[in-house]
Amino acid sequence: MDKFTSTSTTKPERPSYTMNSTYPQVQQALTHHAAANVISTPAANKELVVFGNSLGEVEALNIRNDEKKNGDLKQGSDLFFSCDQWK
Repeated sequence: MDKFTSTSTTKPERPSYTMNSTYPQVQQALTHHAAANVISTPAANKELVVFGNSLGEVEALNIRNDEKKNGDLKQGSDLFFSCDQWK
């Protein structure tokens, strides 16, 4: 991809999705539209996926149906974290 400049007149190159046909057995497991950018590495177990966003919120979702779990934590500023292992 070429470097973007504000004076560029060329159409930006879009991502290729050819990888999807290379691994047809791989399927989407969860889709969620968050209120803000997800800026942390999600942590997951067999029931939940937990992540922080750029609004300082920690969200927990049911991994099977994308249902938001109660008890969100709001810090009020960007929340960065990464989990090595969560059981």
